[in-house]
Amino acid sequence: MDMSHDLTLSGWATDSNDPDSFFRPLLSCAAITSQTNYAHWCHREFDEVLQKALTSQQLASRIEAYKEAQRILANELPVLPLASSLRLQAYRYDMKGLVLSPFGNASFAGVSREKEDEVKKP
Repeated sequence: MDMSHDLTLSGWATDSNDPDSFFRPLLSCAAITSQTNYAHWCHREFDEVLQKALTSQQLASRIEAYKEAQRILANELPVLPLASSLRLQAYRYDMKGLVLSPFGNASFAGVSREKEDEVKKP
């Protein structure tokens, strides 16, 4: 694939809500060779911050590392997000066993409706 370009328009989705699932494939130095870093941007400090976040056992440390990664991105601006999709999910109070996923999908296996007199409304 020819990667010589001045601008690209692309989209990205992930199956995880972990920030590493977005940052590393799109913007790490290693992602240049895997051809998912379309910007061909390589910033060693950014990679070090990502590694620190990934290996940290403390949530507060991970949050701070990802905040630092975002500061680097804001200063360097290798990508410019234009839009993000909004997904709405609705449910009824009389549905039992329905679990909505943060990724927008739902499994209806085991879903049933409660009888009207058993429905608990908030």
